[in-house]
Amino acid sequence: HIESHSNVYGWLLESTEARVRAGFFMLENFYDDRSPVLYRSIADDVYGHWIRDHPAGEHPMRCPVPEPVVHELERLKSKLVQDWLFFESQPGSAAELAAEMSAYGAHGMLRRAVNIRSRKLNRLTTANGDWHHWTPGFDQNVLDYLQKYARR
Repeated sequence: HIESHSNVYGWLLESTEARVRAGFFMLENFYDDRSPVLYRSIADDVYGHWIRDHPAGEHPMRCPVPEPVVHELERLKSKLVQDWLFFESQPGSAAELAAEMSAYGAHGMLRRAVNIRSRKLNRLTTANGDWHHWTPGFDQNVLDYLQKYARR
């Protein structure tokens, strides 16, 4: 995520055994005295329809993110995906997964629809059974807010 004034903009990917969900989000007024408003893209398309998750809104809307921030979000997402992730459905992923299976086994990780590249596994830590990596300056409050208020 990135911060601009009192707003937070980002991209979130959640992967469970059953499904993968990814999308962009905007937390308006997150670092302000006013109540925050959570917006998210309905699909993993920053230019597609968005919805207000908290307080809940019912109607899709246009992207509320300023255009310069949109470009930065797309750049950050592309870099993250390229550097950190590979998807089971993408060409070549079976070969990558087979080559990296020993690294996954050593870390006790299971194969998912979205996988972390083995060269990044040593950067992960585990707490309460969850694997994670926080970049410098990451604000845990942003993730907590998203997990509390984002509609599934």
